[in-house]
Amino acid sequence: KGAINPSLGDAIASNDWPSIAAELGKSKNPIIARIGQLAGNLRGVNTEINEAVLGPNPRVYGGWSKSTNRIFMRSMQNASNESHVGHEVAHALTYHAIKNPRPDQKAAVARLRNLYRFTKSSFKKAGYTEKQIYGLKDEYEFVAEAYSNADFQTILAAIPYQKQTVWGAFTQAVADLLGIKNSNALTEFLALSEEL
Repeated sequence: KGAINPSLGDAIASNDWPSIAAELGKSKNPIIARIGQLAGNLRGVNTEINEAVLGPNPRVYGGWSKSTNRIFMRSMQNASNESHVGHEVAHALTYHAIKNPRPDQKAAVARLRNLYRFTKSSFKKAGYTEKQIYGLKDEYEFVAEAYSNADFQTILAAIPYQKQTVWGAFTQAVADLLGIKNSNALTEFLALSEEL
């Protein structure tokens, strides 16, 4: 799933980070649009379409290398999919903050880790495994999936958590992690989704 934007695919193929951020920023999905806005501040991210790097599994649409800060997409079709690209950009945005948080990010990272453990436990009690729900693989995939996969967002919005839902707690923790103030459009949208 995810909107198809051929200009996004062209930007990925030509390794044009400003255009990638701009194309994501034009998305009709406000979460993907916000990823694009935040991505505009990233530096040193490279992109390419390279099926060989991703291995033989055709369900692996893309990847992000923490060691090279490079996003790989399997095909032009995958590179044109806003959700697929948004997932990989979410890794680029959040990985280092989760792995080595600054002092002002430590509380948000702790909340994300607790939320991930709670969510994983909830799914396990319901009989699901990490292989069935990709966002349960680890805390990094949890964040990237929750940021970019509408189906996963819907599931998280149905799980009660501390007088709200997992989705509501996730959105606030990520907003805090990335320094997004409550007055911005992303947080307002996410807060409204909590009320629906």
